[in-house]
Amino acid sequence: MGHPDKAGSRRTAHRRRRRTPHAVPISNSIAGRGVAGVFAARTRSGLQVDAMGVSRDAEGIVAHQSVYGGAYTSTPR
Repeated sequence: MGHPDKAGSRRTAHRRRRRTPHAVPISNSIAGRGVAGVFAARTRSGLQVDAMGVSRDAEGIVAHQSVYGGAYTSTPR
């Protein structure tokens, strides 16, 4: 049979690696909220709703929320 070439084995190894997303934005609709809940439960992840913006800091992903009719911006941790 012979040995597989190096390029072929690199492609196979690359396909096997899975990347986990740090954040998954989903629309704020009835269907989107249902999908978000199921996704969070299946992946055992947290769920942040009504995010107005998203950024990254030393601790990870930070979601920004608008509160009191837009008078303040909150960054829950």
